[in-house]
Amino acid sequence: MIRLSLKYIRYFKEQSLYVLFGIIASVAILTAVNSAFETNNRMELERIRDYEGDYHFYYNHLRTEDIDRAKSLARECHIEKTGSFQKGAAYDNEENPTWIQLGFGDEGYLDIYGLELLEGRYPEHSGEIALEEWLLPYFGENRVGARIELVSGGKTDVYTITGIFKNRAETKEMGFRYGYVAREDAKEGECQLFLKYDESMDITKLQEAFGEKFGHEEDMGRNHNLLYSLNPEYDNREYNASLFGLDGKLFGEWVRGIGLDKSLGTAFVTVFVMVILYSIFRISVQQRIREYGKMKAFGMGTGRMMLLLG
Repeated sequence: MIRLSLKYIRYFKEQSLYVLFGIIASVAILTAVNSAFETNNRMELERIRDYEGDYHFYYNHLRTEDIDRAKSLARECHIEKTGSFQKGAAYDNEENPTWIQLGFGDEGYLDIYGLELLEGRYPEHSGEIALEEWLLPYFGENRVGARIELVSGGKTDVYTITGIFKNRAETKEMGFRYGYVAREDAKEGECQLFLKYDESMDITKLQEAFGEKFGHEEDMGRNHNLLYSLNPEYDNREYNASLFGLDGKLFGEWVRGIGLDKSLGTAFVTVFVMVILYSIFRISVQQRIREYGKMKAFGMGTGRMMLLLG
């Protein structure tokens, strides 16, 4: 059989090359399709991290001692990142066009939300503030060192801008106004905690283990979109595409169906490749049948034909 195959390849070089190239092309196409899906998935995953924050779970209504206790549990619970935000004053008078929520974010919080300083420094003393760049026009200032007035309930507070942050897509698109102040100006407020786990492990099991030790289950929430994108089993809640604006709807639908779409895409390419290979093979088989018919017409028996071909 091996000798017969080698003779066939040498004699019918063109058909053999077609089959060989078909196999190579098939492998290349399937590899490219799978690679494209994986690349798109990674890109969309990073988009979610940039937009909503690089965390899996969060807690509201905590105290500073709760934050300290959570951070002490981080290593044994496989937590890669912790971040906290402590609320300060809220200037939310409806008549005030410069309404804003102040608060102190630690280094972990700034990292989780990708808050990058374009200019200046983070506030260190009372009366200092850092703002995202898109907020500056609301206060009539666009430089570090400028003083701004915040009014609420007939009370006016003056802050000095010490830093300007790069805009975050989510806060700008949704109109969330945050001003970042020194810890001293937010020390009386409640805290939020943000957690990112080791993504090479089962995140839901890690959260369950942490929750048993930490408590505060009623104050816990999750980053639904990021968890679902990592693994639909982590979060079966419907994907929240509305956060991504007009093109976000299509993006959300794509993420929801990525597993199915990938399977269908791979199946389609596989069928397409099989059709090509079958066409080549069919031509070859038809040629063999014609030659077999000619030999039969000359009166050759099966044994003599096999001997001749072998």
